[in-house]
Amino acid sequence: YGIDLARYGWYAPKPAIGKMAGDGWLKHDDTTRNLLLFLKYAPAGIVLESVDKGAYSSSSALALFAYKPVVIGWPDHVAQWHGYPDYIKQRIEQVRQFFNAQLENTLAFLAQFPVQYIVWTQADETRAPGMRKRIDGKIKTDYQWRPFSKIGEQEVGIWQRIARPQIIE
Repeated sequence: YGIDLARYGWYAPKPAIGKMAGDGWLKHDDTTRNLLLFLKYAPAGIVLESVDKGAYSSSSALALFAYKPVVIGWPDHVAQWHGYPDYIKQRIEQVRQFFNAQLENTLAFLAQFPVQYIVWTQADETRAPGMRKRIDGKIKTDYQWRPFSKIGEQEVGIWQRIARPQIIE
């Protein structure tokens, strides 16, 4: 067992060796790295990312490493930290409905937090092909789509809230 472990340590690739930031796995793919850089240097704002599992997943990773607040992090952890309130389950369901274009009053949901950036990753595109266009149809009056990658009909990118000038009377 010790020999196998030593071989693994010797021969396994170490792309992030010597780096302590923890975001190396996000920077291997050009598109994901560009999403991260965009969020990191974008003005402050709340980010919405899809929720795939209760914990130990890539959910909210881009917002986390871009130093931006997120609508919901790992649901199991957030629920534990807050004493398992009912609104956590409701929020998870709303986020899942949003990313499946099934949420009623989509813009009201986004305004409630208020969401500035919505991330659509390759995982979202793979999980729900064609759903991005349906979501865009529901939010395009308030959000601008910024594509970071396009391969055929598949796109990865970020919706950003459209800045509206304030009218002072």
